[in-house]
Amino acid sequence: MLHLSRTDSHFMAADYDYEKSKAAIAGFPMDLTVSGRHGTGSAPKRIREASYLLETYSPHLNMDLRDLKLSDIGDMELPFSVPESLEIISRVSEAIIKSNKRIISLGGEHLISLPIISEIKKRYKDIAVIHIDAHLDMADNYLGIKLSHDTVMRRVSEIIGMENLYQIGQRSGAKEEWGLPGREELLYPFDLSGITKIVNNIGKRPVYITLDLDVLDPSVLPGTGTPEPAGINYNDLMAALIICRSLNVVGFDIVELAPSMDISGSSAIIAAGILKEALLLYL
Repeated sequence: MLHLSRTDSHFMAADYDYEKSKAAIAGFPMDLTVSGRHGTGSAPKRIREASYLLETYSPHLNMDLRDLKLSDIGDMELPFSVPESLEIISRVSEAIIKSNKRIISLGGEHLISLPIISEIKKRYKDIAVIHIDAHLDMADNYLGIKLSHDTVMRRVSEIIGMENLYQIGQRSGAKEEWGLPGREELLYPFDLSGITKIVNNIGKRPVYITLDLDVLDPSVLPGTGTPEPAGINYNDLMAALIICRSLNVVGFDIVELAPSMDISGSSAIIAAGILKEALLLYL
């Protein structure tokens, strides 16, 4: 069975060796700036628990996680302070990147992506970001606050350049966010049909993929703090992630799971399933 546990010295790899691993998984249970329903702080732990229910083998890809060299460094302890939490995430990300490993992050709220991408930018100057989400997250501030899960992609664009941020699947955002100049050729809203064009535009450049689970319809994944109607289904998401397989993916994250919003536990299982397939696709 798929097994993601901090108490184990491995993540689905019997020959675990951190020094030889090609990727490191880190949990960042941050839940400080959520504007909707809270609960993302428990997401990494619940994804780990849900992983017990999944097989390591993917019949869709004909691949097995046991054949990959992965390491899981567990969940970081984050204080009730946005600046201090972001600093810890930066330090952990920097250490993983400097050890020449891909970084796989489990949120936590979407703001965790900012320090990770900032550190990746130091290594890969021409980094592109693919942002899959129900929301644009391009507000300049939220209630006067610059650092928020509502503003995270605006801050990311300031680090990597607006022209290097590709957004797809968005169906919600303030009017001002939709009207930002220069976004027409980089924004593919409402569904994931534009993913092939994005992949072709990026080519062989290094790319970071950030996936907000609320891109899925609430009927598929109710366990999120800011559900948005008219979302996509699981199979369409997986098809898009498979198309991204040809890219040079140097890291990815899965964010905004709020397990307490789904007492059935199915949302955490879906998140664990996405993690499993993404690891097989990009490592």
